[in-house]
Amino acid sequence: MKAIWKHSYKKASSNVATPGKINDISVYVVSGTPKELDAYKKAQGDKFVEDDKGNPLWFTTSVLPLTLTLGIATKSGKVYADTSEQDRIAQLANQYSGALGLAIAQQGASIIMNKAFGREVAPAVEPVVQRAMDKE
Repeated sequence: MKAIWKHSYKKASSNVATPGKINDISVYVVSGTPKELDAYKKAQGDKFVEDDKGNPLWFTTSVLPLTLTLGIATKSGKVYADTSEQDRIAQLANQYSGALGLAIAQQGASIIMNKAFGREVAPAVEPVVQRAMDKE
């Protein structure tokens, strides 16, 4: 199943542990085969919502790419966004220490931001200058 970002809005939290908290909610239009959409509707249960054109909607508080793939967890039956690309970028950056890891993280952040906002986003920090490490 695919989902395309439609809009966002702010909503007060209904959680008693966080009174007064305002959540940013992103709304996605869901598309897929009739079989996928039937499974989606079943997985959403009472939370299933359609827009005024009859398109199924998916809601999240996470900032995700403008277009993404949705899945349904086999054990819990919950709908989730496939974030494997972002996870792999983070794993790759964590795999290397120092300047290389930071450079990978910066490039990965640029890729993720481009997908989340649909345009190139300039890095917020200066490029990393590599320096010699002290030997013990």
